Amino acid sequence: MHVASNAQTVTLTNNTPVALNGIVIGVSGPNAGDFATSTGTTACGASLPASGSCDINVVFTPTAAPPTTETATLVVTDSDVTSPQEMTLSGGVVANAAVVELSPNVSLV
Repeated sequence: MHVASNAQTVTLTNNTPVALNGIVIGVSGPNAGDFATSTGTTACGASLPASGSCDINVVFTPTAAPPTTETATLVVTDSDVTSPQEMTLSGGVVANAAVVELSPNVSLV
C-alpha cells in the first residue's frame, strides 16, 4: 500500500516543577517500521520546561497488503522518574486509506 495516513497528534505535557531533559522520541514493537513521528526524534527539543508541552505527530505507512492492522508503541524517554512514557499505536487500512489510532487517545504526561 505504502500510502501514509494523516498525522495524529500526541501532546507531551510536563506537569513537573522542573524541566524534562534528554528527551528522545521513538517507536518500538513488532511493526515499528510502519510508524513514524513526522516531527522526528527531537520534536520536543532536548528540554521541555516545567508546565510546558509539545506536539508529536505520528504517521502510519503500512507495508503489508490490505486488509491489515498493525501495532507499535510510541516511546518517550526523558529525565523524569516515570520515564519512559509509552502509548500504544494502532494502524490499519480502511477503504484503501491508511489510518493511525492512538490508544489511549490522550496526552502523555
